[in-house]
Amino acid sequence: MIIQSKFHDYYDTILRQVGIDKIVVFHRVTEAIEESFDLPTYNVINIGSSETSLNYVIFCGKLVPFIYNLTGYSCYESSKTERLYDHDEIKAFIGHVKFGMVLDAINKDYTEICIEHKSPIISIENFRYNRDKHITKNIQLSKVNFQKYATPFECYSKIYGFLSGVLTNPEKEARPISDKLKVTNHGFDKTISFRKESHQRKSK
Repeated sequence: MIIQSKFHDYYDTILRQVGIDKIVVFHRVTEAIEESFDLPTYNVINIGSSETSLNYVIFCGKLVPFIYNLTGYSCYESSKTERLYDHDEIKAFIGHVKFGMVLDAINKDYTEICIEHKSPIISIENFRYNRDKHITKNIQLSKVNFQKYATPFECYSKIYGFLSGVLTNPEKEARPISDKLKVTNHGFDKTISFRKESHQRKSK
């Protein structure tokens, strides 16, 4: 996959391991988009000290919720920012009832929205009691600590599959991940022959 972008993201490292498939191109340009989402919201602000909000990333048609938690913000103390993807942690912040609404939203398919905006990544961030809603496509996932949700390999392979299959032709199957990528992800060295290893074991 060729990635045309002005920034580096955490899954880009996979390119060095698998090489470039010139047929699949990701035009990774960050842009604000006009879209309306009826999703559960949660915002708590203690002026000058903390802010907690429920946000989302639509990733290759799947809704991924996360908690943005800013604590210790003041002119005397440095702030600490967390982004939490674990469902138990999210539930602890927003409560059981609200989390049930989030689960209902997660079970919906958002593929058509990604196709409409020609992007595998759409961010929905809510701040200040939802008065400011930022909806952006092709964000830098490392900035929202998305590596807590998906490893570089998982992220790259999902985007690759979405761009090569779903986005270009929804009825066409995605291009298969190369054997080299599969081997690298499982920690094997493809330069070592399994037949040679077997022979060496016998000789011992």
